[in-house]
Amino acid sequence: MANKSGILTDIPSLLAYPDILEFKELTKHIRGKLIYPIKYYGLDGFSIVIYRDKEDVCTRIGDWDGNIINLEKHSKGPEIVEYLNENLRAILTIMKYVNIPQAQYYFSMDKDIRLVDVRVSINKFMGPGMLKELFEKTVKVQELIAKPILINDENVSLIKEGQGPFKGNVIVKTSYFGTVEKEKALLPLYGKVIRNATR
Repeated sequence: MANKSGILTDIPSLLAYPDILEFKELTKHIRGKLIYPIKYYGLDGFSIVIYRDKEDVCTRIGDWDGNIINLEKHSKGPEIVEYLNENLRAILTIMKYVNIPQAQYYFSMDKDIRLVDVRVSINKFMGPGMLKELFEKTVKVQELIAKPILINDENVSLIKEGQGPFKGNVIVKTSYFGTVEKEKALLPLYGKVIRNATR
């Protein structure tokens, strides 16, 4: 449930990870913007909603489709439990320090567990720079493959053609979070280039 500002209220529900546009479709929306090039992290993992109310903390754990998962029956349940036992307290400390009352954290489980996105309201995610700054000393975060770059014709070609650090599968995210409407849904200004078969 959300109030008029879009902030999650009560104990928030799990929300599915948003669709990521093809890079060639994204380019028309991000010309002149600064983007972070990120190593592709797959589109599967787990997420956790954390809701803080004074000293009380409520959580829900699910998959990237927004479904609650049973950790006792999930194939990677023990791995998730171990990870949260080791890192949840530190994440809560950061939330308290920067005054984030509630958020949904998305962790990829490709080759290792990495924090790749933080949803802070219904249609808003933390920017990749802030995510890196706040969390990289605490947990593994999405892996940058190059410094942030400005989207111009030259860099669009480099990414599309897979030159330099952009070979392989890539995700790009704008430095400041933004959205674009597609089929009546708001999608983040994220783009993907898939050159090698992956899930």
